[in-house]
This record gives sequence, C-alpha cells and structure tokens, in this order.
Amino acid sequence: MMTIESEKSKPVVSDHQKVDQSKRSLTKVGFTVPVIMTLAGRPVTGFGANCLSQEMSGNASYTGAGSCELGSSPEYWKSPDSSAAGSLITQESQSSATVNATWPGGSGGSTTNKQVTIKKTIKSTSTPYLWTGINIHYGDLIKIDTIIEIIRNNDALSEGTIVTIVSISTNFSDNPLTEGQTLSVGTTTTNGNGGANTEANDCANFSNGVSFSAVFGGGIDEPMRKLLCESTDSIESHAIAAYLNALQNPNYILKPNQVIALYNGAINVPPNYTNLEHFLSATWP
Repeated sequence: MMTIESEKSKPVVSDHQKVDQSKRSLTKVGFTVPVIMTLAGRPVTGFGANCLSQEMSGNASYTGAGSCELGSSPEYWKSPDSSAAGSLITQESQSSATVNATWPGGSGGSTTNKQVTIKKTIKSTSTPYLWTGINIHYGDLIKIDTIIEIIRNNDALSEGTIVTIVSISTNFSDNPLTEGQTLSVGTTTTNGNGGANTEANDCANFSNGVSFSAVFGGGIDEPMRKLLCESTDSIESHAIAAYLNALQNPNYILKPNQVIALYNGAINVPPNYTNLEHFLSATWP
C-alpha cells in the first residue's frame, strides 16, 4: 500500500512543479494556495491534520482531528461487484424474409434452391447497473436471444439445420440477409457486445454507462466502466476511481469537483508527487 508520502522515493521538484502563488490562487473554483500541500506527511490511517477536502474548501482554520479516509482503487471500481442491478427491461421484435436456399438432406443429399420463409425473433433483456451508493450508471447487462425458424411448405426445418441463401425475394428491414449467407435453425444467445457470456461477472460483458467526457467535461468519449475495464493504470482510470471515491465517501481526501479540476489542470499536482497518477494512487491502498 502506498503511503501518502513515500520514503522510498522523494522526487526532486523541478522549477515548473514548484508552487506559483499566482497560479495557485484559483479563486474561480474556491481553492487557496497552501492547502494542497498539507496532504504530504499524514499517516495512511487516522489522519492527524485537516482533510484535504476540508482545507481545499477554504476551512484552513480547522484544528480538530483530521477525518480523511482512503478510497478504493480502479481495480475495485471496474468490477461489476462495485455496482448493483436495477429493474429488468424486456423487448421483443419479429421479422420475416422470403428466400431461395439450399440445405443438406438425408443420406448425404441436399435440397437445392428451394423457396423458404425465414422467421427471426429477437428477445432482449437489459438490466441497468449503478455503482453502489452512487447514482452513476455503471453499464447495462444485455442478453439477446436470436431465434431463427425456417419454414418450407408449412413444415419447419429441424433445429440445427444450416441453410445457405441463394437468392432473396423479400428481406429483413434490420440486419438484412445477403446471398451466400448461412443461417442455423435454433437460438443464439449473446451479450450486448456480441460475446457469448451474459453473466454479471466481467465488466466486458456490459454495454453503455456514463461517459468519461460527460463527467470530466472533455477527454475520451467512452463509458467510464469501459475505460476501467481496458486499463486500471491509465490517468483516466485513476481520475475515475478518485471521482467515484469522492462521491461515495464524504470523508475521502478529495471532493468530486476537486478531482475534475486536478484532471483538467486547474489544480497543480502537489510538489511531493511526480504526476497525477502518483498522487491519486496514494489516496487508496
């Protein structure tokens, strides 16, 4: 666990990292110069000095015991276990197409270029998930069942039969068929990303979610869940974890607007830290 001030490495502060009083006043967001430097030197638990969030809000006269607490890491926040399921949403759609097709027959033969009707039924269920204790959209767990029926002379072809489209008379309006395409009679189940796993056990099985750019006012226009899922080492994943920590725990070292300001460069990284990732990673075990 990284302590708030590491004894193993105390990087030399370059001139451009030293505090510039004129830049640090930041009166437009209500922050004062000295407060951001008070985090260094505090113990990891039972902080004896003011919380950074208390001091950065202008309460520099506070002299009681500090109430800061560490937050959770990006690894925690990327997990579906950090979220809770909402209400199930179900949808169903049906469509049909008339085509000529070829498919295998008995005794190694085949049925060639015969007209059939293809019926497609799509049943989808979507469960929205919110990060636990926070009204922020983690993502949607989507399950899609695609059911293919193929009818020839009022008789349905058996499940597992694979047909090859030869020509098309009428087509599906959505995801139309193409000549040479193959279809299998039966049901195929996928998640919202086309994968086979529809369980809430992996962030990659989810779709959607609140975007990074919507929260931070710019940057990558991808769901925060997806960015955490792709990498827990990026500057964005660190900023996301800090932001969620700040929303979930009022005693966390930073407040939500302070996390956003740090990411956007409106607040300088404290001089005892080499970069923003280094600083933020010191705020969780």
